[in-house]
Amino acid sequence: MYEHKIVPNLDRGLDLLREVLGGKWKMGLLYFVTQGLRRPSQLHRRLP
Repeated sequence: MYEHKIVPNLDRGLDLLREVLGGKWKMGLLYFVTQGLRRPSQLHRRLP
């Protein structure tokens, strides 16, 4: 498993948010889910 070279300070809100929501696909998927898309096929058609 990947270990961070610089350990983030999770006491700060923005660093904690970046750790939880960071990643290649999470923000895009969360956006589409909030727009009402629920099925994997709907998400698949919307992603570029």
